[in-house]
Amino acid sequence: MPAYQNLFRQFKKIADLEHVQSISFWDEASMMPTGGGEARGQAMATLGVLIHELKTDSRIKDWLEQANGEDLDEMQTANVREIAREHREATCLTADLVHRLRLVSSECEQAWRQYRGDNNWTEMQPLLQEVIALAREEAAMRAASTGMSLYDAMLDVHEPGMTVKQLGSLFTELKSFLPGFIDEVLEHQKQQPVISVGDNFPVDKQRELGISIMGTL
Repeated sequence: MPAYQNLFRQFKKIADLEHVQSISFWDEASMMPTGGGEARGQAMATLGVLIHELKTDSRIKDWLEQANGEDLDEMQTANVREIAREHREATCLTADLVHRLRLVSSECEQAWRQYRGDNNWTEMQPLLQEVIALAREEAAMRAASTGMSLYDAMLDVHEPGMTVKQLGSLFTELKSFLPGFIDEVLEHQKQQPVISVGDNFPVDKQRELGISIMGTL
């Protein structure tokens, strides 16, 4: 079987498990009965490790090397590139850390749902500190594997190719632009009449507005 097909089958399996993972996250946030947190956290930790094991399968490296020599179309080439990125990101971490991160993150989020209503920072703080400690451990592993700085290594997971230096430049531009622009907008708004939008919002008009806003952005 061509190496690309082996990669595709492996990561299709991973995608199926990540789909289940996403549904479980959603259910935990919106539907899960009180008292189900510990079991759900354990299940999500087990699932997280299983996905990690599939992404770090020792065969993937060989499949990637072989696939790069195969006659692939543009979409398949992009798939190989993204599969290689996910494989690199996964191999930075140990299965033990993945398991602990899932457990602690789940416990912390569930506690937040309980303590936020009472603004109970005293009980929340130690749980959040444990999450931060594990995040630092993750950053250290990623930095050691990639040669990046701690924050760049973590940033690359969510925004590949972005760096602290680039963000610094971007935020510097925003800091110089936004204050004056906000003043201009507020002054402009003072000259405009307030438009009453009423209380009836037809679905087709909502869609039309949403598309118009996206086009403008």
